[in-house]
Amino acid sequence: RPKYSSLQVLNLLMLPILQQVCFQMLYTTAFGWFATWAFLSSGHLAPSVAVHALCNHWGVPPFAQMARHKRSRALLITMMVGILGFTYAVSCSVHRGVHAVWARRYLDRNGLSAWGAA
Repeated sequence: RPKYSSLQVLNLLMLPILQQVCFQMLYTTAFGWFATWAFLSSGHLAPSVAVHALCNHWGVPPFAQMARHKRSRALLITMMVGILGFTYAVSCSVHRGVHAVWARRYLDRNGLSAWGAA
């Protein structure tokens, strides 16, 4: 039976923890950039809140399980297509012009002005 020093045991125990913390920090940072971009692009808080709610609901993709799956290549391709489609859809929806058109239609339809009752 091999003998391990306390430093080796500590390294064996800490490595998975450090990997998880680093991954979580990278994932959270990327999400923060995306939510900030959504807010700055739209000028509204709603897209950032919606993206945050969706990310909380879905969670982190199970990358390890996907890699071990018998159709891992298909899962990777569909995940990448989904990420690209999601990014494209969000970039279209947060454009300031889209919100301005929707807001103007809503205000006109309800007899309101941007400053309150007409």
